Amino acid sequence: MTYIETNDGALKFPDHLELIISHNSHKGYYENITTYLDTRHITAEDLTPEDREEIIKADSIWEVQWYPTTPTSFYFVVASTLKKCLELANSDPTLTKT
Repeated sequence: MTYIETNDGALKFPDHLELIISHNSHKGYYENITTYLDTRHITAEDLTPEDREEIIKADSIWEVQWYPTTPTSFYFVVASTLKKCLELANSDPTLTKT
């Protein structure tokens, strides 16, 4: 397990071989958040309707992708905040394996 200390506690990262964190990638593609969600095939399996609405309202999306032990399969979670993304990543990664 990897931790990074912050002023308001430690951020806990899932066990990983490689970890990728993205924030607001839609802005780099000159896309609005709704188009980004739709064109990146982020589905109901990845995101609840409530979480999707929260992301759209905040115009903010965090994406965490990690390869746990091999570079051939990975886990992926998205949320409107990094904290929520990491909570999802550390909760039950079997729900997000790709």
